[in-house]
Amino acid sequence: MIVNTRKRPPRRTKKEDRLLNAKANAQEIRIDFLLTEMTKLTDAMNQKWGIDRLIDLVSDETRQRYAQAVANLWTAFDEQDEDGVKEHSQVCLRGLQFLDQEAERLGNTELPDCFDVECDDFHAVVVTDNRIWPVIKQKRPDVRIYNTREVAYIIDQFEQRNGVLTEIKDHFKGAEILEIKTRKDIDHDDPIPF
Repeated sequence: MIVNTRKRPPRRTKKEDRLLNAKANAQEIRIDFLLTEMTKLTDAMNQKWGIDRLIDLVSDETRQRYAQAVANLWTAFDEQDEDGVKEHSQVCLRGLQFLDQEAERLGNTELPDCFDVECDDFHAVVVTDNRIWPVIKQKRPDVRIYNTREVAYIIDQFEQRNGVLTEIKDHFKGAEILEIKTRKDIDHDDPIPF
């Protein structure tokens, strides 16, 4: 019986980064590092099959077995059980590899040249070649599709109105935009206004 209802395995969140995770203790950091391979393989499978799509391409029995493995990993994670996280993340790794093999064996095909993008509750597919959108739309009618030119245009228009992205990227090399606030959301006593 599955107790934990979370579908995705826990992800590595870079607990060792003292700027983002100042309160993380040594055990949380060690557990976070144990999730590195799981996070990499999950990302690879999401890129190959689409975000959370692989689980829908396998048999019910395989799906249930993997769901139980993920539930066990979450239980160990929530209990901060290092040995349990290590053991159950390895089970989930083998499970993901089995899901991938079964999806291929059942005749499913990977997505064409595209990227699944997920940010909070927003989910879209970005295609590098706009000619493939009908193939993706046929397989995944529920997802929004953008091409790389549209994404560049959206960023350009945002930048022309706001001007903050260029400043951030110029001053903080390798920075990743995780959240964008409107001016009314900004704490004006904060010395950095983004």
